[in-house]
Amino acid sequence: MLMNRLKKLLFLHEDLFKGFTDKRQVIFIGILLVGIRDLWLNLFSFKHFDMYFKGKSSEELLQNIIVAAFAVILLGAADVLFYCIPLSDLFCFFRRHEKIRDPKSHSRKLMKVYILANMLVTPIDALSLYIGNNPGAVGREDFAGLLVFVLGMISLLWFFSTIIRGANTIYRLQHVYKLLTIPAAILWMELLGSALDFIYRQCIIAFFR
Repeated sequence: MLMNRLKKLLFLHEDLFKGFTDKRQVIFIGILLVGIRDLWLNLFSFKHFDMYFKGKSSEELLQNIIVAAFAVILLGAADVLFYCIPLSDLFCFFRRHEKIRDPKSHSRKLMKVYILANMLVTPIDALSLYIGNNPGAVGREDFAGLLVFVLGMISLLWFFSTIIRGANTIYRLQHVYKLLTIPAAILWMELLGSALDFIYRQCIIAFFR
C-alpha cells in the first residue's frame, strides 16, 4: 500500500489528484509550509540568515523572529492564493464546453496541487542551494555548477509537471486546452516569482534588524 502511494506520488498518477478534496484545513497548513519554504530559500539564497539571526541581541533576535513569522504568513498566502486563483479562473474558462458548478471547490483543489508541487521539489532546491553556497562540498567548482544546473532542471520539470498534471485531472480539460496549461503555468509563475522577490527585498527585509 505504501509503495503504491509512493509510486503515484513520484510518477504523478491521476488517482493521486482525483483523491484531492476541497477542505480548507489542509490549505491553511500548506500556506504556512509554502511560506516557510519561501522565506527559508530567500534567507539562504541571499545569505541573510547569519546577518539577521546570529550575533544579535535578545531584543533584535526577538524582533527578527516576529518579522519572520509574519513573513511566512505573508509570503505563503501571496504565493498560494495569487498563483492558484487566477489560474483556476483561466482553467474554468477553458471548460466552456461543460460549465463548472463550483469554481471555488476546484480552486481549493488546485491550491493543494500547488502546495504539493512546492513540497516535492523542496529537498531538491535545498540541495541545490547548499551546493551553490558550498561548491567545495562536491569537489571541483565547475562540477558544482553543472550539478546545480541539473538539479534546477529536475526541480522545474517536476514542479510544473505536478501542476499541469494536477490541473488537467481536476478540471478535465479538452486536449487543446491541456496544451495551453503549460505556458499559462510557467508564465504566471515567472510573474508571481518577480512579485514575491520584490516583496521580500523591498518590504520584508526593511523590518529585520
